[in-house]
Amino acid sequence: MCLFDNMKTAVLERNGSAIRFHPELLDLAIRYIRDNFFAGRHYSSLEDLNAQADEWCSTASAGRPCPEDTQLTVAEAFLQEQSSLLALPDNPFETR
Repeated sequence: MCLFDNMKTAVLERNGSAIRFHPELLDLAIRYIRDNFFAGRHYSSLEDLNAQADEWCSTASAGRPCPEDTQLTVAEAFLQEQSSLLALPDNPFETR
């Protein structure tokens, strides 16, 4: 889990609830998941994959040191900043 504010290295522009993320940030995020979650993983169904992803997000990924403050885990940093985060938009992202 990574937390970002509206810094230019993460968010190129914002128009209401629409956000255009920096493409290099998206590449990094996809690479992190590909290299650290999908590599060597086996699953039997979409439900199994989702269960493994939930487990990985709440354990291995959340337990790694926070890059900005290595005294905290990513999960601890998230808990500290959670009350400052904006709510997700009501309209779900189109994935079809």
